[in-house]
Amino acid sequence: MKKVFIVSTILLVVILMFLGIYRFAFTPPTQTVMRTTTSDSSRDNDKKSSKTDRKEQTEESSGETSSSTSSSTPSPYTEDRAPSVTKSRIIPVSRHAVVSPYVDEEKQVIRYYAAEDGTVWEVPLLGGSPRSFSDVPLKNFVYAAWAPDGQRVLTKFVDPSGGTRIYFFDHRTQKGVPLKPGVDRVDWTTVGDRILYTYFDSVTRRTTLNVAQPDGSQWRVIARDIPRGSRFVNIPQSSRVAFWRAPNPFEKTRLQVVNLLDASPSPKTLFQGHYNADYLFSPNGQIILISSTVVKGSNERMLGVANANGGEYRPLRIPTNVSKCAWSKDSVTIYCAFPTADRDTFWKINVTTNKKDRVVPVDDVVSSAVRYKVSQPFLSPDEDALFFINMLDQKLYRIQL
Repeated sequence: MKKVFIVSTILLVVILMFLGIYRFAFTPPTQTVMRTTTSDSSRDNDKKSSKTDRKEQTEESSGETSSSTSSSTPSPYTEDRAPSVTKSRIIPVSRHAVVSPYVDEEKQVIRYYAAEDGTVWEVPLLGGSPRSFSDVPLKNFVYAAWAPDGQRVLTKFVDPSGGTRIYFFDHRTQKGVPLKPGVDRVDWTTVGDRILYTYFDSVTRRTTLNVAQPDGSQWRVIARDIPRGSRFVNIPQSSRVAFWRAPNPFEKTRLQVVNLLDASPSPKTLFQGHYNADYLFSPNGQIILISSTVVKGSNERMLGVANANGGEYRPLRIPTNVSKCAWSKDSVTIYCAFPTADRDTFWKINVTTNKKDRVVPVDDVVSSAVRYKVSQPFLSPDEDALFFINMLDQKLYRIQL
């Protein structure tokens, strides 16, 4: 009996142990699940709270960013100018289209006519806001030739019928005098004591080149039977006046000169034989910059240079026109715009060595939102800036050199 009792006790212990192990292994841990559920719920709440907090923070941050962006976003005017100031050396000078700019070296300003109404404005050479020089609007105004003193001017108007009228005007006295009908092109002598002009006689159908007092009085003919529309200029540092037919790709252009000191001026030919030719004299009057082509009918002009007498012509093989070039005071360096497919690039050339350097990096020109087609380029008195009119918008621009 004792043995049976011992065996039974051992079996009971084994069964109890087995049941304990079974319950531990297979019964779901209710408290653990509760804790886990509570923890997950807590985390969900934490996530929701965190999301809410982040949303509120985001909304606040967004509000701050929006406010900050709103306050820091440049105005359209600033956006227009910012690329010029921060990304380009080409800076707009005028706010509107300009005609006939003139540099007043003494006052350090550029004076120009507004194309829209003929009023006159001044803007500092170093940049700044334009200010009025003359607020009198000029109807049908198209062109002005400034005297060297920057106060007297020859203004050209186009009539609705197609005719032209030219006036001499003095801004100091605010008085003007009309020149006689038939005067076509006008300009000043180098010293500004007299004017030069072409006159077309509607009866004889002939054109003459003349010199006169600024009001048109005391005139005399210095060249007869010249092509209508001829261009002319008083050669710097001389008494000679050069004149030539307007560039024509189908005509060989002849450059001629007369001397104002001669009692009976007789034209002398300096240069001829090239088609589509145009000319620009150096500041010392000793070098002639020539754009032309040797192929009839072509508009692909190349630059070349000749001496003051039209000899020793030497091609520079630079693909541009003299109308896109400006001489430096040293009469050795020129600044030119080279035409490309849709915009101009800017160069500095030594006409003696033919060495060429870019004035503006090509990336600046290509990446610019503004395209440039250069006309009437000129240097500041200190030659630290190059100015030009952009033919695409007629505004005045400056390049820091």
